[in-house]
Amino acid sequence: MTKFTLRIVLSVIILIVLIVLFIVYYKPILQGASKLADYIRNQKWGFLIIVGLAFLLSFPPGLGYGMTIIMSGFVYGFPMGIFPHLTGAFLGAVSCFTVFRYFGCAGYVDQKIQKDDKYKAIAEALTEGGFSLLLLVRLCPLPFGVCNAIFSGISHITFWEFSLATFLSLWKNLFTIWIASRLQRLDDQTMDTTAKRANYIFIIVGGSLLIGLSIYMYRATMKRVKEISDKKRGPDLEMQDENEEDIGLVRADTLEEPEKEEDSR
Repeated sequence: MTKFTLRIVLSVIILIVLIVLFIVYYKPILQGASKLADYIRNQKWGFLIIVGLAFLLSFPPGLGYGMTIIMSGFVYGFPMGIFPHLTGAFLGAVSCFTVFRYFGCAGYVDQKIQKDDKYKAIAEALTEGGFSLLLLVRLCPLPFGVCNAIFSGISHITFWEFSLATFLSLWKNLFTIWIASRLQRLDDQTMDTTAKRANYIFIIVGGSLLIGLSIYMYRATMKRVKEISDKKRGPDLEMQDENEEDIGLVRADTLEEPEKEEDSR
């Protein structure tokens, strides 16, 4: 079983567990989430809570970053929920990029690249792939905070290229914002049974599409990364093989000389 397959299986198991827990305890969960959403929404500067969380979780390891997207959609609905999250995530991403590139955090980046073949391949591919590949990787469902740090260690990526690719890619979260806004409506007591059933269907279908698209984007991106990485490694590997052959010939010549001298004697 590959690492990717294992992660998919674990993700599905975790998702199933969360769905079961939500079904069993959905009333108290929704009531608590709705109260929190109302509190944030009614505060004059409540949106800064989401902005601040998204900013902080844009730094590695960034655990819980995805929850800030759901939180933003749950509190402010669709499409307005995109703005608090986008603001915090964008500012956090460019700050992370700046800190890791210019303030002596290169050790973390080097260690992460050398330790994980996936990030190593991405780093190699991005030196050749240009802005289009950078944007594709940004759209890929990879750990947001970790990638912000990884990109800072790739000298071919300029600050402005990173900023533009990050800003454009963050709009993909509109789909998640929409799903979160549907979750918020589950606590709406004015909805009749038919409307509630339709809302459940929207959530299930939307969630399934989101997972499917994420898997597709990951595979398509990593396939492209592998193609460019292999192409970049090709000349280096050929040169290495030629050097090894040259060394082998020299060694063979030096080994044969003593035998010829012995025969002449």
